[in-house]
Amino acid sequence: MNKLIINSKEFLKPIQAVGVCIKQKNTTPILDNILLKISNGKLTVIADNLEIRSQIEIEVDFGGSINTCLPYKLLSDILKSLPNTPVELSFKEKNACIEFESGIYNIALVEPNKFPKPKALTNFESVKFNALEFVGVLKKAISFSDNDDALNLNNVLIKIGMTSTEIVGAESSLIYEHTLSAGGKEAEIKLSASVVK
Repeated sequence: MNKLIINSKEFLKPIQAVGVCIKQKNTTPILDNILLKISNGKLTVIADNLEIRSQIEIEVDFGGSINTCLPYKLLSDILKSLPNTPVELSFKEKNACIEFESGIYNIALVEPNKFPKPKALTNFESVKFNALEFVGVLKKAISFSDNDDALNLNNVLIKIGMTSTEIVGAESSLIYEHTLSAGGKEAEIKLSASVVK
């Protein structure tokens, strides 16, 4: 049996960060899950809604390897309910066990073989952001996005410059704009707020 000891809030952060791309109603049940991979001392948490794939990697002290899916909402609700405390995450047969000072949760694992595979990318440029800062800014920009399609203000604009990246959200009378210090090849990306909500 493999065990990982991690702080509950530190475990929750990457789960919530990738969870922004999990839609409320999915036509394919596997999309309600996150893919959890642990190998070579790295925990990778992945969510995919067939349009957007979100992935965060953190370092952990864990000797084995794991590749499984867990229900996103159930896992995040459990971790939100716990105090800021170390938890022991173990995997045995078809269950993940989360043990903490005063109790234990058993969560049924979901086979990862139906989880969407990453799409092959060709001729792409990348910009590296602090994931938590980027997700926080993106959420704020989305909150400013108007739901009125008629005004075409239901999008978030990401403007990548050589040295910085601007994220802009707007509603009919307010504009939210934030600049991140990461840059790259100049580009503009318009995301529908409904896709990333």
